[in-house]
Amino acid sequence: MSNSESVAPEFARLLAWAYRGELSGESMFDALADAWAGEPREGKLRTLSELERGMAAALLPLLKEWTVDGGDDERSRQSGRDNAIGLAGNSWESFLRMFGPATAEALEKYHLLRRMSPDQEDITLKLLIAHEEALLAFAEAELTGDDSYSLDPIRNVLTRLSAD
Repeated sequence: MSNSESVAPEFARLLAWAYRGELSGESMFDALADAWAGEPREGKLRTLSELERGMAAALLPLLKEWTVDGGDDERSRQSGRDNAIGLAGNSWESFLRMFGPATAEALEKYHLLRRMSPDQEDITLKLLIAHEEALLAFAEAELTGDDSYSLDPIRNVLTRLSAD
């Protein structure tokens, strides 16, 4: 039996959704960094984009292993750029307040994805969860004014992604 025959349809749907979200997130953070060029948040957004790019790259082998179609990459990226247009007019605080709930929702789906996985110990799925937890921690730290260390969880996951 091939992996495509053994993978549950809901697992395939969530894995594709996760991959598309990483592509969209990368483009959104880059577009926001462009919109807020010259402001302290520009560098932070570039780091968030790097995290999303790394996570998308880490998910590609899983998509291939389970013969899951990740969808149209450019369409996902354009979705992120379109989202950025609507967000760029917000204050940093307003953006972070919207960012938290979306991140928490994705985190729930990623936990479900891992529970449904044929290999619940898969390091990539663990990193997917860790990366979303890092994004949530970043937003919370920024909102509380702890911006000196807000990128530490992000950098930690980036280090783990580059090691794997």
